[in-house]
Formats: sequence, C-alpha cells, structure tokens
Amino acid sequence: MGQVIYFNLYRTERNKICRKFKLHKLPFQSLPAIKIGKLAIHAEEMGKSYRKYLLWLSIGFAKQMNDYGIACRFLTVDADISHNKTVPQFYEKSGFVFNLYKHQNELANWKSMRYDLFQKKNLEP
Repeated sequence: MGQVIYFNLYRTERNKICRKFKLHKLPFQSLPAIKIGKLAIHAEEMGKSYRKYLLWLSIGFAKQMNDYGIACRFLTVDADISHNKTVPQFYEKSGFVFNLYKHQNELANWKSMRYDLFQKKNLEP
C-alpha cells in the first residue's frame, strides 16, 4: 500500500492572520498561530479515523509548542471545499470556528477556520 495520510504545518504570516481575525491594530510583529497547510487522506481510507487522528496530532503538536516556550494560541486551516463541501463540518465538530472577515470571498474553494488551543474542549483520537 502506498501513502495513506499526509499533513503539513507552518507558521501563519502576520498580515494574513490579522485580516482574518481583525487584529490590525495589535502592536505585535507576529501572532502566535500555526496553520495546517495540508491534511490529506487517500480516498480508499476515508471511512477510517485517520483524518481525526491527524487533526489530533496537529492540535497536540501546536499545544506542545507552548511547553517549549514557543507561543501558540491558534491552529488555523483553510478548509478546502472544492471536492467535498462537508469538510468544514469535520473541523467544526473538532472545535474549530469560522474566521469571518470583510474580504472573505463566498465563492472561494476554501473556508478559513481556527481552533483556540486554550479552549476547554479536548479532541480525542
């Protein structure tokens, strides 16, 4: 069997996240967030819990950054809806909320979302 799962995390640029969270006037050079760049599951494996497990790993990794002295408050994602319109529902069930901002295009193939790493809800694998 080939590659089944894949994920990629990266730091979000300040200007982009400021627009999303309407934080333009904060006096910080950067905001404490990590973005899920890719979270992919092979189509034949979609019925299994791999997607939830990858998200659980991503959240755990982002939370652990605080233990190492690297500030991280949000885990963000641009949920790709070009192939599956229900992807945002998966993230919502896991504690993510939509980023609503003035310039978000309703016709875009993605929905911007964030997870507050300090919230009480814990995602189980």
